[in-house]
Amino acid sequence: MEAKLIVNGHEISVGIELLGRIVSDLADYEENQEIFHILAQSASANIRQEIAYKDNISEETAMLLLNDKDITVLERIINNNVAKELIDDDILNNIMENANEELLKEIASNFDSFENISADKIANKLIELENPYVTLSIAENYSSPKKILKSLLKHSDPDIVRAAKSSLE
Repeated sequence: MEAKLIVNGHEISVGIELLGRIVSDLADYEENQEIFHILAQSASANIRQEIAYKDNISEETAMLLLNDKDITVLERIINNNVAKELIDDDILNNIMENANEELLKEIASNFDSFENISADKIANKLIELENPYVTLSIAENYSSPKKILKSLLKHSDPDIVRAAKSSLE
């Protein structure tokens, strides 16, 4: 990716280090959607991660980042409001295939904010993974559906049971 900085007609090439700093400080304005989309295609995961934090990305850019293979990009983009409106079963399944435990816990902590998938469905998919830390995140989430929390009261892990009880109170 070629980047240049032009100030009063004076032009310099921008290396990856400076580009990373510029992207981080680039104003999060709707007018910058086109440059955000270009930067979201960078070979650098660090650049893509910075774009995933931006609120004023297009749906096309959000979709690009939702299909990223870098875990940190995925951790950031699932919290993006534009992305939350786009995440459906297929996208969630794709993310979960590439997810590590931290990303799964992030989904478990925020599953109620995804607009196109029911909280029950997401919680059940996550519980089926049989990862105790992910299940604990669901039990600790006060937004978890009551029937999910009630079913977790029968879990074999006492910490999950305690968390589910607390969330139900």
